Amino acid sequence: MKLPNRLFIALSAVALLTVVPTSSVLTWALRRELVARTQASGLMVVASLSRLIESTQTIYQRVEGSVDGQSVTTATAIAELVAIAAAAGEPTTTTQQRLDRIVATTDLGQINVTNSQGCAYLNTNRTLSRPFCFSPDPNRQPQAHVFWPLLEGKAQRVVQPVRRRETDDRAFKYVAVAGRDRPRIVQVGHSAELLAQLREELGLQRILEDLLRTEGILGIWTVDANGTPQATALKPGSLLEREMSPDRPRFLKYALDTQSTVTREWQNTLEVSSPLWNRDKQVLGAVTVSLSLEPVTLALRRQVALATAATIAAIALAALVSFRLSRVLVQPVSQLNAATQSLSSHDWKHALPLDRDDEIGDLARSFEAMAARLHHTFDTLEQRVAERTADLEIANGEIAALNDRLAQENDRLGAELDVLRRLQQLILPNEEELAAIPELDIAAYMKPADRVGGDYYDVLHRNGATEIGIGDVTGHGLESGMVMLMAQAAVRTLLTVGETDPVKTMDVLNRVIYDNTRRMRSLKNMTLSLLSYRAGRLRLFGQHEEAIVVRRSGQLERFDTLDLGFPLGLEEDVTAFVAELEIDLGPGDVLVLYTDGVTEATSAKGQLYGPDRLCDQIVQHRQGTAREICDAVIDDLQTYAAGGIADDDITLMILKRDLETA
Repeated sequence: MKLPNRLFIALSAVALLTVVPTSSVLTWALRRELVARTQASGLMVVASLSRLIESTQTIYQRVEGSVDGQSVTTATAIAELVAIAAAAGEPTTTTQQRLDRIVATTDLGQINVTNSQGCAYLNTNRTLSRPFCFSPDPNRQPQAHVFWPLLEGKAQRVVQPVRRRETDDRAFKYVAVAGRDRPRIVQVGHSAELLAQLREELGLQRILEDLLRTEGILGIWTVDANGTPQATALKPGSLLEREMSPDRPRFLKYALDTQSTVTREWQNTLEVSSPLWNRDKQVLGAVTVSLSLEPVTLALRRQVALATAATIAAIALAALVSFRLSRVLVQPVSQLNAATQSLSSHDWKHALPLDRDDEIGDLARSFEAMAARLHHTFDTLEQRVAERTADLEIANGEIAALNDRLAQENDRLGAELDVLRRLQQLILPNEEELAAIPELDIAAYMKPADRVGGDYYDVLHRNGATEIGIGDVTGHGLESGMVMLMAQAAVRTLLTVGETDPVKTMDVLNRVIYDNTRRMRSLKNMTLSLLSYRAGRLRLFGQHEEAIVVRRSGQLERFDTLDLGFPLGLEEDVTAFVAELEIDLGPGDVLVLYTDGVTEATSAKGQLYGPDRLCDQIVQHRQGTAREICDAVIDDLQTYAAGGIADDDITLMILKRDLETA
C-alpha cells in the first residue's frame, strides 16, 4: 500500500482511538489541576489567618504591655511616695490630697493604698460609700482577690488584664505593687476603654468576617489548641447555612491532633482543615475553610469542550493533507537524514535540496548554514578552549588572593578579640588576692559564651572592709566586653577614693555607662549589685540577680534585688531607684552570687537549670570550702547542660565566712 494511503488510514485510526481517551484524560487532568489550585488558595487563606491572628495578638500584647510597664512604674513611684510620707510622719489627709492631685492632673483613674489588713485608707474614688477592703476570697471579690498575695509577701507586683469594673461596668486595668516600707497594697487604675475597643477590633470574629469577603470562600470554622470552638463565619445565602457537614468537627480534630492538613470535597465545595501556627511553630488552634468548586466546574467544562473541538479539527486536517505531505516530505527528509549522518562522522560534504523555494528549501539552506558553522566551530574549538582556560586561571588567582586577604582579616579580628579577652582575664582577682582576704573564703568561676564576655565580678579589700561587685552586660561579644571593662574601672575608682554612699555610687556608674554607650551608638546596659562586708555584716545595693544565703544549719534565704536599683545605661538618672539592704553573715554561712547564665543554662531537652537546683546544690555542699562548693555547682551545671545550647556568659561567686571568726 502506498505511503499516502497508509498515512490516511493511520491518521483516521488515531482520530477514532484518541478523541475519547484524550477527552477523558484531559478532563481528569484539568479537574485535578483546578482543584489543586483551589486547595492552594485554601492553604493561603490558612497561612494568612495564622499571620493575622499572630499579628493582631502581638499588636494587642505590645500595646497592653506598654500600658502595663507604665502602670507598674507609676504604682512603684506612688508606693515610694506613700512610704516617704509615712516615714516623715505626714498626716493621712495630706497624703490623700497629694493622691487626689495626681489623679486630677494625670490619666490615672483611681489610686488605692491599704493598711496591712487590706483596707484602703487612701482612696481617690469618692463614689464608694464605705472604705474598700481587699479579700483573698474569690467568691467575695472575683476581681480584687488576685492582689491579696502582695500583703502576704508572695508577690511584688500584680498586673490584671482589662476587666469590666464591678462598680460601674467600665473597662479598667488595675496594677498593684507591694508596699515599700510595710505590708500594704498600692493599686493604680486606668480607664481601658480604648484597650477593650482595640481587643474587639482585633478579635478573631472580625478577622474571619473580613476574610469571608474574599470571593470563593463560603465559610470558616476555628477551634483553639484544646479543640474548643472559637469563631465561625458563613457567607449569607450559601449551602452551608442550610446544611451542616457531619464530618467537619472530626476533620478539625484530626488536623489539630496530627498537626497536618486534611482536604475533602463535599457537595461541590472543597474543605481544607489545617492547624494554625505562629512563627515559632507553636500550634494556635485549627481552622476549616470551605471553598466553592463552582468556578472549577464551569472552567472545566469550557476547557474540555475547547480541547475536544481542537483535537478533532487537528486530526481531520491532518487526514486531509496527509497524502500531499507524504509526497512532498519523504524525499527531502531522506536527504536531510543522510546529511545528518554525514555530519556525525565529520563528513562535511552532502547533497541537499537547496533549489526548492518552499519551507523544505529554507530548512535545507538553514541546515547547510548550520553545517558550515559547525565546521568552523570544530576548527576553532581548541583555540577557544585554551583562551577560556587562561581566563579561568586568572579568575582563580584573583579568588585565591581574595581568600588570603579574608583569612588575614579574620586573623586580625581574632587577635583583637583575644587581646580584649586577655585584658578581661587580667583584671579579675586572682586566687592569691582572694586567699589574702580576712574572715572570708572566696571562690569564683567565669566562662564567657564567646571570646569576649559581658559578665563582671570583682573583690577589693580596703580599710577593714571587703567590697564585692557582680554584674551582667546585655549580650556578649566585643561591645559587651567594652562595657564590662568600663564598669570594672569605674567601680574600682569609686572604691579606691572611698565612696560608700549607694546613691552617689550608682549615679556615677550609670552616667559613665550611659554616656559611653550613647557615644558608641550602642544599646547595651547592665545589671550591677555592690556588696560591702565588715565584721559579719553585708550592705547590698543595686539591681541584679537575687543573692542567696545558706546558713550553717542548712536554712536557705533568698534576697531579691529588684527594688534595690535599676539597670545601668538605660536612663540618664537612676538615683530614685537606689535602695540598700543589710544581711547578717554568721560563721560558716555561705553567700552565693551569680549571673543569669547559670540559672538559664539549657539542657538537651530545652529545660532551664533554674535557681531551685542551684540552691539545692549549695545546701548539699555547704560544709565544704568555697572552692569545693563552687566546683560542685559547676560540675553539676556542666553535666546538666551537656548537649544543650550555651548562649550566655556564666559567672558564679561563693563567699563563706570562716568558722574561726566566731
